[in-house]
Amino acid sequence: MTQIEQNLINAIRGKDKAWSEGNTMVSYNENTETYDVFLHGHRIASIDYDSREVRLSSCGWRTNTTKARLNTILTALRVDGYIRQVRKRWQICTNNYHNFYDGIEVSF
Repeated sequence: MTQIEQNLINAIRGKDKAWSEGNTMVSYNENTETYDVFLHGHRIASIDYDSREVRLSSCGWRTNTTKARLNTILTALRVDGYIRQVRKRWQICTNNYHNFYDGIEVSF
């Protein structure tokens, strides 16, 4: 795990209203009352602590960095699951393997 990923975990778990490092940023959206995680300016996750759900997206960038940040978010929220790539397709495993799609919601 990289230092930026560890700092991302600390920001999400600490519920910081604003955190930024390198290409990754966390901000609090007062309108939706969610924490949003951005990678290169693209929102890759919206975390709702009230409903205990996170909405994930690759924003069309299915890169190793995007996948690593999404997996870091799942780790930070203590989700028993991860995203993997098999034959160029992303899958999310929580209890079973499912095809990953942008906008997928996961409970935590």
